[in-house]
Amino acid sequence: MMIVANVHLRPPFTVGLAAMIAVGGCGDDFERGNPYQASAGTAATDTGGGASSGGGTTGGDASSGSEGATTGGGGSSTTGPATTTTTGGETTGGETTGTGTTGGGTTGGGAEEACYPGPNMDWTVCLPVVSIDPPPPDYVYPPAYQDDPNYRPPIRFLELESLDGATMLAPNFRLDEFAQVAKGPYAVVQPHAVEEIQLLRDQVGPIVVNSGYRSPAYNQMIGGATFSRHMYGDAFDMDPANVPLSTLENLCSDSGGMLVQYQTHVHCDWRFDPVDEVFFGKESDWMPIFPAPPMVAHIERSGTVFTAPAYGFDEGEPLRRWTALSADGRVLARSVGESFEPPPGTATVTVEVGGLLFVTSDD
Repeated sequence: MMIVANVHLRPPFTVGLAAMIAVGGCGDDFERGNPYQASAGTAATDTGGGASSGGGTTGGDASSGSEGATTGGGGSSTTGPATTTTTGGETTGGETTGTGTTGGGTTGGGAEEACYPGPNMDWTVCLPVVSIDPPPPDYVYPPAYQDDPNYRPPIRFLELESLDGATMLAPNFRLDEFAQVAKGPYAVVQPHAVEEIQLLRDQVGPIVVNSGYRSPAYNQMIGGATFSRHMYGDAFDMDPANVPLSTLENLCSDSGGMLVQYQTHVHCDWRFDPVDEVFFGKESDWMPIFPAPPMVAHIERSGTVFTAPAYGFDEGEPLRRWTALSADGRVLARSVGESFEPPPGTATVTVEVGGLLFVTSDD
């Protein structure tokens, strides 16, 4: 039995009764026949991958994923040069020495490079980027989602097999924490996203990165979202070592990141910030594409027990926060879990799913 009186998304996204909303995104699980559902972006699933190091944390890639496309919102500005040419630079043991830079482009016929905060946050760690034209079958991207330039396909990549995975892109993060050859020999790791995750790490301590970049083919193989931000190099699935997931979730949102809450990890991406042109080139016109199915959830009741089936959360089971309300709006009980049995006198049950979807059911 499904009972829904009102559904909506975390502000600023709001919808009313019997509404279905696609706020961008493309999930693989979607209950098309049910009109009484809350909906939002979407997710993906990831397994396998590299170890995490720097800042005293190590750990394998247990699970991860990605969110689908979401348009709107604003982001923080990017600091440091996005494109530069370096000569005589060398990174050894996490320290950068002997590096000369000229920012803003290439000089003297030099190759284009992506520059990162590096171990000293001085943006002097620069890695060459390469064009792969035409792209191999594993790197065919979908056309930009709803004409959003932040979803245009990348035109340049890091060639991982020619780079040292131990290169420190930030004080506490190595290149191989964000990208591994097993997930694609070419990778996009956006410098502004590296800066953002380092700022998070500065506040919460060691962070294990379960998933970073995925090639389109790898993303499809694991059942990822069509517009997974992991393919664009600004999404990370993270597990903080010293603080609860909720602490990292709040900081992700406060930083302007796109948060989806999961039971085992935190997904944060910076899809609202302009993509780094060193990887994506200048903005241009892109052809429209098909609409993507969203994340969805609804409330069901069996006897006195309520559940909230959810679809499109491909990284795992989303967190569910339940509230029981009396007829006059008083909170009778709160709970976190996959199911909920409200106390006597409950008139309304609400559930927050994944920190994105809100569903209300009248008893």
